[in-house]
Amino acid sequence: MLGLYDDAVARFLAGEAAAPDPALPEGVRFLIAALENPVNLPFARQLWTADAATPLRDVLVPVLIVIGKKDLQVDWQADAEPLQRAVAGRPDVNFLFPENANHVLKHEPRPREELAQGEAMQRYNAADAALDPETVAAIVAWLTARA
Repeated sequence: MLGLYDDAVARFLAGEAAAPDPALPEGVRFLIAALENPVNLPFARQLWTADAATPLRDVLVPVLIVIGKKDLQVDWQADAEPLQRAVAGRPDVNFLFPENANHVLKHEPRPREELAQGEAMQRYNAADAALDPETVAAIVAWLTARA
């Protein structure tokens, strides 16, 4: 499924019609279609092609970048690596990769291999979804150390 999603997004980023595969879950197809909505298009294309590493170099205040290892939308290794390179040697920029946090930093107990993109996204606002305690504790500790 992720390959089909990646293919559609690659077409979108190349300026072509995304044409999401019908095998993708309906919610994911709607997400991709929303990117191409004329009212969203200029912002969506700019957002999806933005390079966060470049402006990060110019940030002069302490920064904490948090990417959960159960995040299916942002890869904690591949997406963090250019950011880490951009700020190498800067003690005021810290990275946190909590083991069980998803894209919205909520606790995800299932192994990453068992998670399906569409289903995982639908659970973000589930009644039993709570912030990941490890993540909350680490953010509070980071803020406390700088207060």
